[in-house]
Amino acid sequence: MSWETERTDINMYSQGDIDKWVYSTCNICSIGCGCYIAVKDEKIVGIKGNSAHPINRGRFGPKGENQWYANNSPDRLLTPMIRDSSGKLVPATWDEAMNLMVKKATDSLKQRGSNSDSTGQGLLEDYYTIAKFRRAGLQTHLLDANTRLCTATTEFCLLQSFC
Repeated sequence: MSWETERTDINMYSQGDIDKWVYSTCNICSIGCGCYIAVKDEKIVGIKGNSAHPINRGRFGPKGENQWYANNSPDRLLTPMIRDSSGKLVPATWDEAMNLMVKKATDSLKQRGSNSDSTGQGLLEDYYTIAKFRRAGLQTHLLDANTRLCTATTEFCLLQSFC
């Protein structure tokens, strides 16, 4: 059972009209709540809930509603970083980073089985994709797409929605 009524939560900052709305999913807890991202001058300037989405019916928790601010942070990383042999973080190519992730995940699966690891921080669509991949592809029920304690709002919303 989802929310009985629709509501469209919105949080946006823009000088003038936006250029476009891009459909996406919230990146906070990997449930996959539907949203639209406001874009102006190739920058994210806001977010609004998708009232037709069957899970959130347009609603956001406070973290989902404010998640887009980090995309415009001046110290946001724009390239992957991996640890070198001395443990220092150094820039890497996307291929190097992805190959390292595949190797580490493969090693973990071989050593400890399908319920051996969890997920960390990611970008918008990453969480939703990771959730589907882990449940269907890896056959694991263990999923934590956000390992910080900020998912308390999601827990509260899930309890309201499904209990």
